[in-house]
Amino acid sequence: GINDRLEIYFSKGLVIESYDISVFDRWGNRVFTGKSLDEPWDGRFNTQTLDTGVYAYFISVSYIDDFGPGEKLIRGDVTVLN
Repeated sequence: GINDRLEIYFSKGLVIESYDISVFDRWGNRVFTGKSLDEPWDGRFNTQTLDTGVYAYFISVSYIDDFGPGEKLIRGDVTVLN
């Protein structure tokens, strides 16, 4: 019931023009992809709950802020616990 989904949030003043997220297991297999902030990842792949472990994510975002348009690649990891 707590932290069951990986949800991405950006600052309120940021206009998101495009957004892509991919999550990979430790072998490099893509286990999730999304193109909308309204599509959080729930730790599953094809309806199957994934094993406990660390998963890498990559987010590509195009945005407009107070300084104009920009693009950024954000990467990190998330731990799935069962």
